Amino acid sequence: VEHADDMEVLMDSYGAPYSLKRPVSPRSAQTDLGNDYLSQIKTHDGVAYQFLDETTENQDFSSIDLSFISTGSTNQMKLVLNLKNTLWLDHTFERFGSLMGGQYDRISSKQNSSPAEQKIQWSKDEGIMLAVKLKTDDGWRTIDYINTVGPLASRSIVVPIEAYCQAGDELIVRLESGYHFWEVDYAAMDFTSNDPLEITRLPLLTAVDENNIDLMSVIAYHDGTYLEQPYIGAEAILTFDGYPTLQSQKSTTLFLHTRGYYEYIRDYTGKPNISELKKFQQTGTFARFAKTRLSQTAGL
Repeated sequence: VEHADDMEVLMDSYGAPYSLKRPVSPRSAQTDLGNDYLSQIKTHDGVAYQFLDETTENQDFSSIDLSFISTGSTNQMKLVLNLKNTLWLDHTFERFGSLMGGQYDRISSKQNSSPAEQKIQWSKDEGIMLAVKLKTDDGWRTIDYINTVGPLASRSIVVPIEAYCQAGDELIVRLESGYHFWEVDYAAMDFTSNDPLEITRLPLLTAVDENNIDLMSVIAYHDGTYLEQPYIGAEAILTFDGYPTLQSQKSTTLFLHTRGYYEYIRDYTGKPNISELKKFQQTGTFARFAKTRLSQTAGL
């Protein structure tokens, strides 16, 4: 993505690029318990808000309200977040899977065949996806849900918010998830207009694995044929044609566009705990399961 030198470019959850010129920090960052966490999310420093304050409506969930003062008149502002999931969420999925015992592969395979919309709704209901809400005169309006990004590396992402505001107006944004499911290291709001951006798709020149075997036939096209990496140490070394960006007189930000999925590999034994598994059919059980285990583990 080519752009002027005085801006940064980031993607939203759907792969659309946005220009950022003057992101401003929140004026305050408070939870339902009244605790202020502005110092945790004001800068990129690895110190994150970890959603450890309960909400008043649901003790299995946590949220934080970010207050911003508009720097100009606009119909669309851009919330900037740097975040990742917690290792605790990953651990909770592992413990949930262990309830299936030796039937894990069969049960998880059956779950995978359910409609995507059903699984997405379950993730929203359990607080696995991070809800972004805007405070309005009619209450909280849900702007979007951010899907999981994993616990190993933070991701910077833009959430566009369509709402009219003038310079000096206050906007309050709420981030809400299951208890200790996310970590937010940085949050800011950009009130500048979104500039036109020139996007160039760089062609893939070569793709080889760790044994120098050619992978182009499985990775170059969106055709339902997947590159499989079933063991630790598997690699795909990709080379792209960067000539257009090297000749550009503007600044360039590069994004790697991939499509695929991963599966948990587990080797559980024993009989499945059917009575416990049935409880997860009720909305909120996974979030409660995670919160209860964390409270027990931490001795709270």
